[in-house]
Order: sequence, then C-alpha cells, then structure tokens
Amino acid sequence: MARSLFADTFTAYAPATATIVNGFEVPGYSSQGTTPGKVAGSSMQTRDTATRTVTVGAMELLVVEGGLHIPISAPVPVAGEYGTGWEYALTTPGPLTDPALTGSRWLVVSVPAKSYATARRLDVCRIV
Repeated sequence: MARSLFADTFTAYAPATATIVNGFEVPGYSSQGTTPGKVAGSSMQTRDTATRTVTVGAMELLVVEGGLHIPISAPVPVAGEYGTGWEYALTTPGPLTDPALTGSRWLVVSVPAKSYATARRLDVCRIV
C-alpha cells in the first residue's frame, strides 16, 4: 500500500571525486539511478514542530524528519557528513505533487531503520 503512494520519480546521487573549476573545488556526484518515492511532512501523530537543523556551507537548513519516502528495496543511501552525502533530485512529480518542486534536491542527513518497515523514511533537508 505504501508503494502505491510513490507517484514521484527521484534520481539518486552519491558523492564522487571532486574537481577543480577556476580554482574552486566542486563536489562531484555520480548517478545511482532512479527510484519512485514521495516527499512528505512530519507525522501527524507527533505534531511536534521541526526544530533540528544542519549546516551546509554557511547556511542552516531545516531537517524534515522522515521527509523523503522511497521503497524499502531501493539502495540504502549514506547520510551526509559535513553537508555532503547522497542527494535525491525530484525529476518527475506525480499528479498530487506541486510541480514547483520539480528539480528540488534533497540531502539525506540520516537513515533511520526499523523492523517491519514498508518504506524507507529518510531525514532530509532541501538544498535546492
């Protein structure tokens, strides 16, 4: 049932070798393929206000707890450290997703695990 709600398509990117462009180090990323999924807010059961942030570059970004849902069968991403980790770009929004989110990129900051999971609920922050 959870997978039936995954109407969006994301492209996964893993950190790769950085390159130097005009004297600046530019992080490299390698595509890890696509996966269905969805962006979701915090659980209505907790009703807590999200207050956790991470620093990426010089910016404080709000973490969306369990904000990106992907199939449990998808490759397990590596959480970011120092603002670098797996990222998921929303390439094709589903019929219920705001088209303005197309191209948005989400940095995985933690990968919670639990028993009897039907989907991976990744803690992410929106970086683009």
